Amino acid sequence: MVAAMNAHKQQRGGAQEDSLLWTLLESLDRTMVDYDIDTVACAQRTICWYVREANVAVAEGKPTPVDTVVEGLSRADWMDRFLTGTAIEQAIQAGRERKTSCEKMFPHCAIGSFVEHLVRMAGKR
Repeated sequence: MVAAMNAHKQQRGGAQEDSLLWTLLESLDRTMVDYDIDTVACAQRTICWYVREANVAVAEGKPTPVDTVVEGLSRADWMDRFLTGTAIEQAIQAGRERKTSCEKMFPHCAIGSFVEHLVRMAGKR
């Protein structure tokens, strides 16, 4: 019984954490909109950049576990069913093409270097 109660508390805690994360993301999105920052373009640039970084790391034989997952998901055929025609699909395709610049491909993100810095910091954890 105690184990079941603890499991229930852990599940509720996870749901609360998820809710908190979504609340934080929604607040961030509203703030970016208030400052005329294109959140879709920034998400695309970030995804493009991270896919590119992951592909390079895997190709060089120096991937982190996250790089391996990102690289694998970026080329998974089954993901196409979920992403076809979306902004995410465009970002992933651009990231897989090494000759394309994510900055030039998604120029409407006003905080690109800041976002890339955050992604680098998150990847080190």
